[in-house]
Amino acid sequence: TYIRRGMTSTLKAKMIELLEQDRKREYLDLCRQNYAEAVLVSRELFPYYYKEAPKVMALSESLYDKASEMKERGDVEGEIRILETAIQGGVDLPICYERLAVLYSKQKNYKRAYEVCTKWFDSVFWKLPQTSTSSLRLLDRLEKLKEKVTL
Repeated sequence: TYIRRGMTSTLKAKMIELLEQDRKREYLDLCRQNYAEAVLVSRELFPYYYKEAPKVMALSESLYDKASEMKERGDVEGEIRILETAIQGGVDLPICYERLAVLYSKQKNYKRAYEVCTKWFDSVFWKLPQTSTSSLRLLDRLEKLKEKVTL
C-alpha cells in the first residue's frame, strides 16, 4: 500500500496542477489512464459530489429516462425540453449534455449547442474520472462548435 499511496499522491498533485492550469484534455486523459487511482483522488478532491451523488443520480436517471421516451416517440421538442430541465437542475449524466448538443446542432443552433457543452465544463461533473470518456467527446464537440460559433 505504500507504493500505491505514493502513486496516488503523485497523481493527485498532477490532477490538481492540470485543473489549475485548465488543461482539460490532459486531465481527462490522465484520469482515463489511471482510472482506479483517479477515482480515489477525486473522492478526496470533490467530497461534496460523492456525498450528494445518490440524490443527483436519481434525478438524473429519471429525467434521462423521460428524455429517452420522447426520443423513441420522435418528439424532438419534448426531448429538448426535458434535457434542458435536467441540465438546469444540475444533472450529472454527460449523455444529457451530449444528446442536447447533438439535437441543437441538428437544428443548426450551434450557439445553443456550444452553450450546452460549456455548461458541462462549468460543472464539477466533468472532473470526475467516471465521466472522462464522455467529457473528452464533449470537449471535442465544444472545440468543433467553437469554430462554427465564431465564424
